[in-house]
Amino acid sequence: MVIFICKATIFLVNTANLVTKFDVYLEKLITTNVKGSCLLMVFRIIHLTKAMRSSLSFFLLFTAQVALSAQTYQVFEWTPTEGQGPILRLETYENDQLTQTKFFGEQTRLTSTIRWAYNDLGLLKERKQTFYETTEYDLIRQYTYDDEGRKIGELFGNNRTGKWGSFRYSYNANGDVDTIAVYQKNGDLTDYRIMEYTYDSTGRKTIERRLHQKASSGKVTVKTIIEYNYPDSRTVKTTFKDADGQLISEEVIRRTDFGEIALQQMTFPDLGTVKTLHFYNKKKQLIRTEEYDGERLVKKIIYEYGTNGKIFKKRITDAERRQTGEVYKLLP
Repeated sequence: MVIFICKATIFLVNTANLVTKFDVYLEKLITTNVKGSCLLMVFRIIHLTKAMRSSLSFFLLFTAQVALSAQTYQVFEWTPTEGQGPILRLETYENDQLTQTKFFGEQTRLTSTIRWAYNDLGLLKERKQTFYETTEYDLIRQYTYDDEGRKIGELFGNNRTGKWGSFRYSYNANGDVDTIAVYQKNGDLTDYRIMEYTYDSTGRKTIERRLHQKASSGKVTVKTIIEYNYPDSRTVKTTFKDADGQLISEEVIRRTDFGEIALQQMTFPDLGTVKTLHFYNKKKQLIRTEEYDGERLVKKIIYEYGTNGKIFKKRITDAERRQTGEVYKLLP
């Protein structure tokens, strides 16, 4: 059996049963992996063969060519009267994943840089933001995952203040986070954040109770109660209440038939309702967003795309109908 994935050729000699198991596993990789990088698939296959080596007999030989296609875009300020203005940032992508953004201030002075690093499955493993002030310093977050791609650890810190800490995540049988353990820099456990869920007959969350437990005393307090309602198959209404049942806020998210957000709405008891509408073209590209405070339009963004399918211009109109925007230019 020969399977072609990207630029990789996999030769598999096995029994019929083993072929079936491999076909299913490869199909899952293709549908869940971002852009289907053959490097990511090969690593997953190696992991699988090691796990199955003791009980299954087969021969696996592969050759792969991996090309990391890096692209950097210059993002300039834009106005309808002046056209292209000063540079705002540089965005670098590798295999369509954002890996670095450099931000510029007045007189094109570099103010900060954010770097993203990913593991072999395309999951974010580190976000590092460097600030260039009188003293250069970093804000760092690092992530670890289990074999199912679920986040199980998070380390965060500031190398200027020396303040560090970490979260450790555990999950229930439904795959929802049920406990977050919080640790200090020295490894001391400080507290737990506990989530308790109620589900409907289809497995959807209906109630979530967020609790806080001090590690030292064991005292548990209720922080937030969240109620989930599903008016239809594309809409989720989420209600946030405090421990006494008083309304904090209400969120409504409605999606398109292809899964993208069409409406995001937040309502606060004392502040009213704010919402954002999202509009797409036939290619399922986002072409416009409209932000409202109550019924008043406060911001509209129009997205324009190049022939390569990438955004090359954003036109932003504020509540006073003043226009600004951004222009994207690919570095050669």
